[in-house]
Amino acid sequence: MITEQTGGAYFRATNTQALEKIYRRIDALEKTEVEQRTVLIPRPLYRWPLVVALLSLLLLGLLPQHRIPSSGGSHG
Repeated sequence: MITEQTGGAYFRATNTQALEKIYRRIDALEKTEVEQRTVLIPRPLYRWPLVVALLSLLLLGLLPQHRIPSSGGSHG
């Protein structure tokens, strides 16, 4: 069997008692430390400058334009 060739183990539980015995045997196996890492999912930060730019464009479009009256007409 593969378990004999690789040094592994085969477990077969036919009832609750056998399953409990298997769990005890697995618990007795060598425990290894697992390194935990926290993965931070990057959040896009382009939204803040985009909001500022859109608000600026909106304000420029809503503000009345201060034009100097042109003197290019004939005043009679």
